[in-house]
Amino acid sequence: MSLVTLPFEQVAQELSGRDDIAPAIQSSPTTCAVSGTVGAVEQYLQSLETRGISTTKIKTDIGFHSPLLKHLAPQFEYSLRGDLDPQPAKLQLYSTSTEHPSDVSLRDSRYWEKNMLDPVFLVDAVEAASDDGFQIYMEVSTHPIVSHSISETLTARSSEEFVVFGVMERNTSACYSISAAISQLHNSGDWVDFGATLGAGPWATTLPNTPWEHRPYWRTVGNRSSLSSRQHDVDAHTVLGALVQIAGTSTKVWTTTLDVTTKPYPLTHLLGDTEILPAAVYCATFRDATGAAALSNIKLRVPTPITADEREVQTIVDGDHVRIASRLKARNGTKEPDGGDMWTEHGGAYVALTDLPFQQHTLSISALKNRIGSLLPINFVSEYLRSIGVSGIAFPWMVTEHFGNEKEMLVRMDMCPSMQTLPWDLKSWAPFLDAATSVGSSIFFKNVRMRIVSGIDQVRFLSKEIPPKQGYLFIENRSECKELKADISVLSDAGEILLKVTGVQFSDVEAVGTQSQGVDALVHRLAWIPPILSETPRAVTNVVVVSENPAVDGYMESLRQLSDEIVNVPSFDSLEAPHVRSMLSKDHSVVVFVPPNVKEVEDIASSAHAFIWQTVSILSVLGDITSAPKLFIVTQAAHKGSSPTCLAQYPLQGFARVAAAEYPSNWGGLIDIEGSALPLLAIKYVRGQSVIRIQDGVPRVARLRPFVKDEQRASNTTDLLPKPHGTYVVTGGFGALGLEVLRFLVQRGARRIVIVSRRAFPPREEWSDPPTSLAAAVKTITHLEGFGATFHTVALDIGSPSAPVELCAALSHLSLPPVAGVVHAAGVSGYGYIQKTPSSTYASVMSPKVQGALNLHNSFPCGKLDFFVLFSSIGQLIGTPGQSAYAASNAFLDGLATHRRSQGCNTIAIQWSAWRSMGLAADTALVDLELRSSGVSDITIQEAFDAWSYLSKIDTDHAVVARIPLLDADKPMPSEFVQDVVQRRSALATKAASASVVMTTPATKEEINAHVKGSIAKVLGLDAERIEDSESFEHLGFDSISTVRFGKHLQERTNFIIPPTITWGHPTVGRLTEWIYNEVLVKGGSEAAEQSLNVPL
Repeated sequence: MSLVTLPFEQVAQELSGRDDIAPAIQSSPTTCAVSGTVGAVEQYLQSLETRGISTTKIKTDIGFHSPLLKHLAPQFEYSLRGDLDPQPAKLQLYSTSTEHPSDVSLRDSRYWEKNMLDPVFLVDAVEAASDDGFQIYMEVSTHPIVSHSISETLTARSSEEFVVFGVMERNTSACYSISAAISQLHNSGDWVDFGATLGAGPWATTLPNTPWEHRPYWRTVGNRSSLSSRQHDVDAHTVLGALVQIAGTSTKVWTTTLDVTTKPYPLTHLLGDTEILPAAVYCATFRDATGAAALSNIKLRVPTPITADEREVQTIVDGDHVRIASRLKARNGTKEPDGGDMWTEHGGAYVALTDLPFQQHTLSISALKNRIGSLLPINFVSEYLRSIGVSGIAFPWMVTEHFGNEKEMLVRMDMCPSMQTLPWDLKSWAPFLDAATSVGSSIFFKNVRMRIVSGIDQVRFLSKEIPPKQGYLFIENRSECKELKADISVLSDAGEILLKVTGVQFSDVEAVGTQSQGVDALVHRLAWIPPILSETPRAVTNVVVVSENPAVDGYMESLRQLSDEIVNVPSFDSLEAPHVRSMLSKDHSVVVFVPPNVKEVEDIASSAHAFIWQTVSILSVLGDITSAPKLFIVTQAAHKGSSPTCLAQYPLQGFARVAAAEYPSNWGGLIDIEGSALPLLAIKYVRGQSVIRIQDGVPRVARLRPFVKDEQRASNTTDLLPKPHGTYVVTGGFGALGLEVLRFLVQRGARRIVIVSRRAFPPREEWSDPPTSLAAAVKTITHLEGFGATFHTVALDIGSPSAPVELCAALSHLSLPPVAGVVHAAGVSGYGYIQKTPSSTYASVMSPKVQGALNLHNSFPCGKLDFFVLFSSIGQLIGTPGQSAYAASNAFLDGLATHRRSQGCNTIAIQWSAWRSMGLAADTALVDLELRSSGVSDITIQEAFDAWSYLSKIDTDHAVVARIPLLDADKPMPSEFVQDVVQRRSALATKAASASVVMTTPATKEEINAHVKGSIAKVLGLDAERIEDSESFEHLGFDSISTVRFGKHLQERTNFIIPPTITWGHPTVGRLTEWIYNEVLVKGGSEAAEQSLNVPL
């Protein structure tokens, strides 16, 4: 037998039809064991070695779990027949020998015969146990045999909450190892009957007999230097200087100064021509400032430059958030006249919410080497870093051994090979973190580009010992779609995981158009801009107005400017009348539908459904007419959300965009007017737009734009995050998205949550065996209760007429603190094309979104809540076919958010893109195809909640949260809707394009300043005339990636090149203008000027 690093399924296919060798053990998702005759196994192993696939021989000549043992089966079965007395299992069993791991058939002689001859399906059994919620795996054996395979299987499934260990280990005291296993089982949260071995007596009487009250204690971090010194300890590899406690708050601030003489690392860390603070120093600073064993959501937004100019640096800890900011120190002790006193926030992190204590797993170094197989040159990393433009590393680490491929790498490191002991603070993890992020990027060696670390999902410091001088880096490629990510573990020489860095995000800073990895690249607003008008007016021969609205009388007069043949009918039924049908059969016919007014709030939901169904019915008639009449819908200022009429008509906007996709030949447009005049300009000259809004007499259409920081920042009173003292209501909390919302709310401080759902939640005594549909909810709630959260469930249909009364009564009965926030995540998808969707489907889909939201609106009037979050969808904006009912429902939520916010209530409708592999995105391939065809893509769970936190500081009633994929240079724009936020990859550089060019014509400082401001305005979408010389690039909204776009645009305007790192050292518009002036005009066309500017981008 032998172990091979190929999946079981692939080996089974390769060996299909052979009876001398077969796959025997499904040991892990990436390995399996083969069994057969000695000759057949040797021959197969040789063929694998020629393909570069590693193998390991198993010390046995018996072909276990293979057809070779068939001749033993009759005697084997006969010998067992009288000796076995199998009984039904009393505990849950998972078999590695049956087709279904949970098979409960008796373990009789036939079972053991099958076990001897058939393969061992270990992976299937482990996955079945994991699916059933088992998280603790204890191997009862004299030495761990399958523990490693179980860990690999669970890791491959991205299962983070699991523990695997054995009860005994070779060459280890049995008494010690069994006791340690029992302790580990207890510490991992499982029940241990200590009385069975220790007796029924009390616990040790020498221990304190007071109850152990679990209380969190935060380590108070003292100053690294006295208050009289502002300097950080460079040997500790942090930027923590003097500590200042802010009176009356829990906020702490460390201050220090930084320049080339006080770098908190020994060597030089250059990116291009600019030295910047390494990511490792950020992580070390965050850890020492918070005292946390785990950090999450680490974002590195703007690099911290290290120059001869002294820079003030602050590290601020506020609750569970830590961040680093800096500014240039005032020259000559005076305030900077050019805005240098502005603070730039470089990065931040959160103290991670930990689950069960993370066990220090031990990986087999030899097994990893065998699995990876390829031994790379010792200089592989240094050559790779040199090829992408990294000319220096921050710490003197060295690679001493390197196994790797494009999926995994195992690299042995020495942190300082020239010395026997480390010459810095021995407690510092920064050298290994720096090696991890630098060496880790080499796993993307097939895509050679300069990259920086822009974010890290989580860092766990697992070891309590000081970091070793030597150890291993285990690097795993975790890239998703086109987002480069890696997981990196620091291992001891024995394979013990000492530090785990999860989700290291590498951002490309060379390619033009590479988008920011930050949350601001996910969050967008709807901007309404004038469209490009057609040069020729729309030809109109006949007009049929469908409406009983009194406003139609005024519209009829206006319509006579388009056609003399006009008729008004009360409803869609009249379209089938012979004379009307005859009119519509002529070319260039137009139907105008004007929904009636709605007077009462109680009529909003029913009217909204009636308007949608009226439109569906009209389209059904028009779709059968060969002349393809155009349908226009006219609504009255629905976008203001100020009246029952507005709210009832708002769903038509979502429906309109889907209708435009499904009925392109018949759709003219929905026009939302602001006065009493019919917008003839829009009807005649606006083409190809599904929804048109009239503002100030000008037709406007929706486009995605980024939020402008200065104009959109809200006051501190507008917050979308929970507080420990409040009660929070979540509808749809048992769905896939709803359960993630519960996790997020608890993570951000919520301790009392009321879940509203149509499904009744089982009583606690039934949680051990819950209904299948609620098993995930029971598991999640049980888990979150461990963090001190309390959950209450209210079983009611939030879309029913009686919901407000029932909900208020239930809340009163629970006697909880006042409700401080509501998250309305309930919804039904109701997929189906307009032509085949009945009225009942629209009613059922719209009920939880429309009537449900109205019920919550009535239950929690404005002024009663801290926040009200409505889960809307981007599908209604991009017009996803098949989602007309869902789109109409979500559009209503947008209107309700506008209505409540206009009354002073902190309400927002978040128009989410699909959450990856969840909810409607469960069919990932189909959803991804639909989204990308419109120029957007899905988001991860973490990205969704990053966006939620970001929006907590934005003053808006809506936000679109979606990832905008990069577009190839030669690909057409997928949609006008995203044209202002789409970024393109650079085209292949030609020889002429790559040649460095300098400014050859004279220019004044004023001209240079105008070019700089013009390029800023183009890249950020700002008004160039409003940009001040004193404004910093960070304050304007730049990050390290948008700086590259700015440089390329400035090159096109001025014919000289700006290095991508130059704005870090010259952080304001005025300073950059001064630098360009000195380099171009003062130095003229000298060789020095050329070399200073000819920096390849």
